[in-house]
Amino acid sequence: FAGHVLAFDEVAAGHWARLMAEGHARGRPRPPLDTIIAATALAHGCRIATASPPDFAGLDVLNPLEAGQAR
Repeated sequence: FAGHVLAFDEVAAGHWARLMAEGHARGRPRPPLDTIIAATALAHGCRIATASPPDFAGLDVLNPLEAGQAR
């Protein structure tokens, strides 16, 4: 999978910690495993594709189940 898998590295871990803390502070904790995906996307400059946009409030999200979401 070389070149096709994004690493969950120190930068992504920092994003994960921030996202988790923000969710708790808002009273809406984020799902930990989904937040790993979001943090990895942020660390690598990618958009987050999810069918659950409310879990990623405030982030650049694409819902693949909705039409017309081109950047």
